[in-house]
Formats: sequence, C-alpha cells, structure tokens
Amino acid sequence: GSLLDGKPGSLLSGNQQLMLSSAVYGMEDRLDQIHGLLTGYGYQVWNSHKGSLPVVPGLSAFDTCLAAVDACDIFFGIIRPQYGSGVAAAGENSITHRELSRAIELGKPRFFVADAVVVNARRLLMDLGHKGPAGRADLKLAKGAKLIDDLRVIDMYEEAIQDAIPVADRTNNWVQTYGDRDDILRYVEEQFDRYEDLEALVKKASPAAAGDPTV
Repeated sequence: GSLLDGKPGSLLSGNQQLMLSSAVYGMEDRLDQIHGLLTGYGYQVWNSHKGSLPVVPGLSAFDTCLAAVDACDIFFGIIRPQYGSGVAAAGENSITHRELSRAIELGKPRFFVADAVVVNARRLLMDLGHKGPAGRADLKLAKGAKLIDDLRVIDMYEEAIQDAIPVADRTNNWVQTYGDRDDILRYVEEQFDRYEDLEALVKKASPAAAGDPTV
C-alpha cells in the first residue's frame, strides 16, 4: 500500500488530491498561479514548491514525493526544458522524472503539458537520426547548454506520450504542447474547471468503486 495509507483519499475526504509536478527553478510565479487556480476549483493540491506536499517523517525527499504520487487521485505533470534537481547519484533520474514515471506505472488519471522547446528538440534529434533513448545514448550536451539542460527531458516527454508502446495500445498519452507559460494557465482552466467530471473519472478508476474491500 501507499506510504500515506493513514491519509484518507478523496473518496473518503470529499476532496480530490491532485499532485502538481514540475521542475521549480524559473517557474515559481506560474506554479503559484496554477496552485491557486486548482485550489479554487476545489482540489487539494500537493506541490513541493508550495509546501503542500505531505511530508512523511523518516523518508527521503525522493520517497516522500513517490508516496504522494502513490496516494494522489490525479497527477498533473509539467515537462520543461529544465530537468530539475534532486538527482541523488550519477545516472539516477531527478525527482520530477521519477514522479512522472511512477504516475504512469500506476496508471494514475493524469494530465501533461510539455514546453514546445522540448518537443522541437526531440524532433530535430530525430531528423538527425537520433531516435529514442538508445539513439541519444551517445550524445552529450555541451556545458552550459541553453535550449534544454538535460537530454532526459526528452525521455520524460516520450514516456508521457508512450512512444515505446505500439500506437494501438497507448492510453492516457495526450501531452499538450505549450509555447509560453500563460498557455499552461489556459490549459488548467480548460481541463480542471470541471471538478465533477474528474471526480467521476477518479471514482471509476478507483478500486473502491469496483468493490475492492481493501480500500
């Protein structure tokens, strides 16, 4: 079970718990606005930047974030040209990347937006013959690279669109491209200002709705 098993889910508390996941640096003002919008729509928003992420004493920052992904009802991920902090050791993914991967692994109801810079960087590398993580494995960004700061932001995008899965088998793989950060606010308004619809989606996806006595 989740490390937050002691914290009631939305089916008990009456509030949908929404995880807002993003690299923070340079995004602080927009995260404040997004958090405010989502809270106004009725969601209980979990976000590390705002200090609203449930902290589990005794756990690492990585495990606390993953526990929140486990326990949330809806996951909203922002894929930016900045990869984010929290890389514990060489070769390990950032906290934001691991949150995204965990949400997909668990099949959480999820929404993603991705910066057009990430999408276009991926397209350019594909056009140059570097397709997928394997095709990019031998590439290395120059120190101080400006367009994207880590090739793994492209890995995150490809995970979100389920690029490695046959097209016919992909589900919940829509990723909205944004050109500026105001586009994100418009997306939030369009997608999340329908609390009752998403509440029904969460209940349908929940084991409790299927009669699971363990929930």
